[in-house]
Amino acid sequence: MARYGQLLIDAGGGIIDHQKQSKRQKGANVIIGLGGTGSDAVIKLKKEVYKQLQPDDLDATVPTYKGIKFLIVDSDDAKLNEQNGGISDIDRGNEYFDVSNKTIVATLKATDVLKNRHELDWMDYEHISMKDAAHGAG
Repeated sequence: MARYGQLLIDAGGGIIDHQKQSKRQKGANVIIGLGGTGSDAVIKLKKEVYKQLQPDDLDATVPTYKGIKFLIVDSDDAKLNEQNGGISDIDRGNEYFDVSNKTIVATLKATDVLKNRHELDWMDYEHISMKDAAHGAG
């Protein structure tokens, strides 16, 4: 059974009159958000898509848009933890790419290993100071 919060249109749910929605133009669209601000933008845009565009199947219980895909690339999933279970929530398995490194401090301290990684020759890793990277880039 759905909770009241899930039914609110602002939460991506609610009863939406398909007659008031716009028809989607043909073509593929990929919306990619990088980092915290990019996450905010994708989350807001996905809610607007669900409110304003007619889904592929007007009779489906959960609207789908085969030609529109969303992707968030981030090292902090805090925004996803704030979702309330609405139909337009970001799917953690298909729409989120986690680039976090929980051992980043130890990784950057292993300078002997980093010296042998030629793809990192550009990086001045010996002069990077980091206190905490538990949430985001630190």
